[in-house]
Amino acid sequence: MRAADVIRASGLIPAGSCVITALSGGADSTALLCGLYALRHELDLTLCAVHVNHCLRGEESQRDEQFCKNLCARLEIPLTVRRVDVFAEAERTHTSLELAARNVRYRIFEEEGHGCLIATAHTASDQTETVLINLTRGTGLAGLCGIPHRRGNIVRPLLTMTREEILQDLSALGQDYVTDSTNLGDAHTRNRLRRHVVPLLEQENPALHRLIGSSVAQLRAEQDYLAEQTEAAYQVCLTAPDTLEGLCDLHMAIRRRCIARLLETADVPRSFALITAAEEMLLTDGKREVAAGVYLTASNGVLRMTHKEQVQEISAQKMKIGENIIFSGKLCLAELSVDIDLMKNGNVHNKFTNNKLDYDKIIGVAVFRRYRRNDRISLPGRGFTASVRKLVQEKIPVPERGMLHCLADDAGVIWIERIGTAQRVLPDENTVRLLTLTVTADHKTRSELIDTEKK
Repeated sequence: MRAADVIRASGLIPAGSCVITALSGGADSTALLCGLYALRHELDLTLCAVHVNHCLRGEESQRDEQFCKNLCARLEIPLTVRRVDVFAEAERTHTSLELAARNVRYRIFEEEGHGCLIATAHTASDQTETVLINLTRGTGLAGLCGIPHRRGNIVRPLLTMTREEILQDLSALGQDYVTDSTNLGDAHTRNRLRRHVVPLLEQENPALHRLIGSSVAQLRAEQDYLAEQTEAAYQVCLTAPDTLEGLCDLHMAIRRRCIARLLETADVPRSFALITAAEEMLLTDGKREVAAGVYLTASNGVLRMTHKEQVQEISAQKMKIGENIIFSGKLCLAELSVDIDLMKNGNVHNKFTNNKLDYDKIIGVAVFRRYRRNDRISLPGRGFTASVRKLVQEKIPVPERGMLHCLADDAGVIWIERIGTAQRVLPDENTVRLLTLTVTADHKTRSELIDTEKK
C-alpha cells in the first residue's frame, strides 16, 4: 500500500508510538488509517481514532459518523466520537463556520491526545491549495511555507502524497469512503481553487504538487533561518521594554520582522501596510495608533510601543491559604482540604484539570503573579510544554489577559487562571491535601462565596 510506504518514509511516526488518527471518513483520512493499520505490527503502533461530528449536514453527518464506526469496528481500532454544535461555536467566537469547525477539531484532538501523536490526513493537494489561498489573500514567506509536516504532537505523514494517489490506493484495496457534499460546490475558496484553478495549473505542469512541495520545503528552511536571525537581532535592539534601537542598521527583511515581533508582543494584528508605515516613521519620526490604546512612536531612530493606560505593576506575592489579592477588584481564594474518598475516584484527572492541585506536589514556595512572556506549562494529556502566552492568546479575549492569576513554584508555572493546572501537580489517588483555587471578580469573602452558591 503506497500510503503505508509514504508514512514509513516520512519518519514522523517512530516505532512504538501511540497514534490517534483524525478520521472524517473521507478518502484522505481513510487512507491514512488504513496505512497506519498496515504498519501496526512492523512499527509496533498503538492505534485509535477520533471522529468529530460537526452536526452541520444533517443525515449526511450521521452517515459519516456511522461509516467511521463501521470501519474502526472492522479493523478493531478504538474510536472516539465527539459531537459539537459548530453554529453555536461560530456565534460565540464571531468566526466563520469553517474556522470555528477547524478550531473545535484541533481542540478536541488535543483533549483526546493524552500524550499520543495526532495524525491528520493532509496531502500534497492540500498543500498546493493552501499556498494558493495564501497567495490569493496576500502573504509573506510564512504563508508560502504552507502546512508544516509537524506542529507539536500533530503530524501529517501523507503530505507528499496527492489526492489522486490516495484514490488509487483505496481503489486497489477495494476500500470505500464517504464524500462531503459541501466539497462538491463552489461556496468556499478552497473548493473553487480545487475545482477550477488547480486543474488549469496541472495542465501547464503535471508535476505541480511535487514542485510546490519541494518549493515549500526550501522556503521553510529559509523561514527557519530568518526567524533565528530575527530573534538574535531583536534581542540586541531591545534596549528597554517595548523599545527597539538600531533597526535602521539592519537589513530590510530583518528590520521588518523585528517590527512585526514588537507588534506581536501587544497582540496587534500584523499587516504589510502597518509594518512598512512603522519603517517609514523610523526615518521621519512620528506617532501612530496601531490598535485601541496602543501607539508606535519613532524618534531619532528609536521605535517605541506605548499604551494609553499602562498596565498596573504587580509584584509577586506568596500564596496564602485564604484570600489572595494581587489585582485591584479581583480575588483568588485558596482553600486546603483533605478528602480521602474523593482522591480514590478513578476519574480524578478529568475532574481536577482546571483549578485543583495536589498541595504536597508544590516545590518550594508558591507565589501568585502575572504570567510572563517566557512562561511555559505542561497541561494534562499533552505530553509537551506549551507557551503560556500562546495558550492565553488562543483562549482569552485581549481585554481580559492582563488580569489573569498565575501560580508558580520554584520549578515554574503550576496553574493559570482559565487555562488549567500543570500535569506535575495534578491530584491523583495518592493525594492527601487538595488545594482548590477560586477566582471572583470582586472581593467577596469565603462566606459570601458560599452564600452565593447556596442561592
